[in-house]
Amino acid sequence: MKIDARTRYTLNVIKENFIKLLKDNTVEKVTVKKLCDEAEINRATFYRYYEDVFDLYEKFKEELIEEIFSDFKFKGVSSIQEDLAYFLESIRKNADAVHALSNQKDSMNFMQSVCEREYYYFEDNFKIVCSGLNKSQLMTAYYFIVCGSTGIIAAWVTRGMKDNEKIIAENLTRLITNTLSDL
Repeated sequence: MKIDARTRYTLNVIKENFIKLLKDNTVEKVTVKKLCDEAEINRATFYRYYEDVFDLYEKFKEELIEEIFSDFKFKGVSSIQEDLAYFLESIRKNADAVHALSNQKDSMNFMQSVCEREYYYFEDNFKIVCSGLNKSQLMTAYYFIVCGSTGIIAAWVTRGMKDNEKIIAENLTRLITNTLSDL
């Protein structure tokens, strides 16, 4: 379904102002009235697109994940470290939105969803690195890596993404390969 320019503009205004409000508030404290006042739209316009703030919040998270991965699958990167660096660059491109979500109660769940999806994109590399593992070891390694990476990436985001994504990717790759070599 193609969206016309006016609708696209309105949705962007809602999203931008929602991000601003989420930076200083939990989603529970954001009201439709407050959002509409900030976005300078009327409530009917908001309700044309969303049922309530929580509907907007869920759709916002889904759209952000799509945005982070929009061109990732076309990159054709050749190693885990390069994949991770590119993934972190995608997160940095969406820093305002990611920071807004990192202030929410479910921020670790959001980051874990992002990290789990990221691993699907370089599953082939993961399987090569893990080729000597049986199915049980592979699942254990997978969850360990996803959960560990989630924590590291969440800490990087929380600290303001000050470290270069290539250094984070290098450190994560080293942790992953060292962990797998010990199994």
